Amino acid sequence: MLKSHPICSHLDAPVRIFYYRAPKNEWPIPRTIVPDLEEIELIVNGHVYFEYKGEEIKLSCGHIVWHLPGEKTVHKSDLNDPYECLVIKFPVGKGVSKRPSKVSFWGDPDGCRQFVDEILAASKQSQNRLLLRDYVYTRLFWQAMSGINQVHDSGQKGMRKKDRISSPVQRVKEHIHYGFHHPLSVKELCEVAELSESHLYLRFKREMGKTPHQYLLGRRMEEATHLLIHSELSVKVISYQCGFQDSTSFCRSFKSIFNSTPLQFRQRGEIKY
Repeated sequence: MLKSHPICSHLDAPVRIFYYRAPKNEWPIPRTIVPDLEEIELIVNGHVYFEYKGEEIKLSCGHIVWHLPGEKTVHKSDLNDPYECLVIKFPVGKGVSKRPSKVSFWGDPDGCRQFVDEILAASKQSQNRLLLRDYVYTRLFWQAMSGINQVHDSGQKGMRKKDRISSPVQRVKEHIHYGFHHPLSVKELCEVAELSESHLYLRFKREMGKTPHQYLLGRRMEEATHLLIHSELSVKVISYQCGFQDSTSFCRSFKSIFNSTPLQFRQRGEIKY
């Protein structure tokens, strides 16, 4: 009888594996990891933002997020480039988790995708599920521990510098995220960032791939699409709740992005979980 590797000794049952695609134009609802479960999200495509050690970082193909009970899954998807990930759930029994790092990076995107294809194919076949569990766990453990690809507790070694978000941009992002329903002027955002208008524009565009105005519009549309699908509020009420001056400007912006009116969008029920 095969024995589990020592780092798998706390695992309790066969692994559960599935592939997840984040919805377009809306953040998915984060899940809280239940007791007696470790869950790994291996980013395969797109981008998602995740707070790690007090700093929000941009995750892309190859990033491994290793969750323990009580922690929440990633969900702040890039609305212009929604993330996709392999989700692996490991039931755990007695013993202490040996998670090497909450966030780590698989430095070879092609190797990462090849691993994902291999695991998805293996999970559909009738083979030893416990052996598959140990193989997946040890392989990901190795990748998380491998040299410069590890994100150490003392910092973010292994994260690409270009994927980190500076404090001024992070402050503006949070201000927009929680205050989008208010009129937000350029002056106000500059005060939040403590930058001039030109410096804020250039830094935000460089780090986020869009201007502050485009990001604000995206946040408002994110909320608007959610309310259109999941509420019975009128278009006029939604437009005001999402920070637009009037329903006319809201409908005009909405149609330029989605190529349909808000009512047409609601009738089609485009957003699905």
